[in-house]
Amino acid sequence: MKNIIKKSEAQHSKLDILVGKKLKKRRESLSLSQKELSALLDISYQQIQKYERGENKIPAGRLFLLAKALKVTPDYFFDGANLLLSEKKHKQYLQIERVRPINILVVEDNPVDEMLTRDAITESKVDARVFVVHDGSQALKYLKKQEEMPFLGTDIILLDINIPKRNGLEVLKEIKRDRTMQHIPVVILTNSINPDDMEDSYKLNASGYVSKSFKITEFNEKIALILDYWSKVAILPSMQD
Repeated sequence: MKNIIKKSEAQHSKLDILVGKKLKKRRESLSLSQKELSALLDISYQQIQKYERGENKIPAGRLFLLAKALKVTPDYFFDGANLLLSEKKHKQYLQIERVRPINILVVEDNPVDEMLTRDAITESKVDARVFVVHDGSQALKYLKKQEEMPFLGTDIILLDINIPKRNGLEVLKEIKRDRTMQHIPVVILTNSINPDDMEDSYKLNASGYVSKSFKITEFNEKIALILDYWSKVAILPSMQD
């Protein structure tokens, strides 16, 4: 397990270093000092220093606020992340790290979008089991069953924002206030980028916000990056048994 954790930390540091470099480059392009940026976010400038050196992972909510302060989208920080590992090293890394397939819950009511999401997961090459529900009430019922049946072990949730019965934001809010499931990364999927929805999602601690692009390759790449980032065995509580 120690080796697994080391591998995971090493890979996370590569991504954190990339994000830190992008953060520093953008801050300097706006002629902002670390103290000025920290004041905008109401955090210490030492924290900004750690972020820029890649020493600390930036929480999703704070990353959104950083993007807003620096006048970019959150995607800006991850541009080029897919080049961190060659395909060969990527596969070797996954083989060393994974002890079982990850369980992905897709919450999607549109059959076409469900198929596209399934295809994107398959294209990502991540070893995964996919479970699908079609409305917000079903999603919460499924997740609460895990208290009785831990083997279901949802590791990542891909949540459409416009679903019936209880919309995506309502479901996200419920998940994040329930101690038994608040640890699960939730990625919001949407057919359009609404700034208010995006801000609300990150305020509710969403782990990502992805537009269902008309370009299938672009959507597939985003899903692959998200699954690669959030599927590290050492940091998923349901995979530590």
